Amino acid sequence: MTSKERFDLSINHRQPDRMVVDFGSTAVTGMHVKEVENIRRYYGLVDLPVRVIDPLQMLGEVDDELIEILGADVVAARGINSSFGFFNHGPFKEYRTPWGQVVLVPEGFNTTVDE
Repeated sequence: MTSKERFDLSINHRQPDRMVVDFGSTAVTGMHVKEVENIRRYYGLVDLPVRVIDPLQMLGEVDDELIEILGADVVAARGINSSFGFFNHGPFKEYRTPWGQVVLVPEGFNTTVDE
């Protein structure tokens, strides 16, 4: 059964072959950028900065490579802007989080530190 067939059955209250798996297609099922980095490392994937898809919660993009490995059935349909109104489809820049992780954020994402 394909992911699409599985999803269609589920939303129509019919029994698919297995539960629909969703990692990161919404703010509800999203994963923190640190978790996405850790999962990529666990599976031996290239160590690249994780793209932030929701700066409010610091949710990381579950990319096609991870979707394949994790067996996810659902992919995100992202809007043009992030929850803070930044264009969320590039260009991106590197940003060092307060916990030291380097991630990718929209170009318009800027922070200041207030002592």
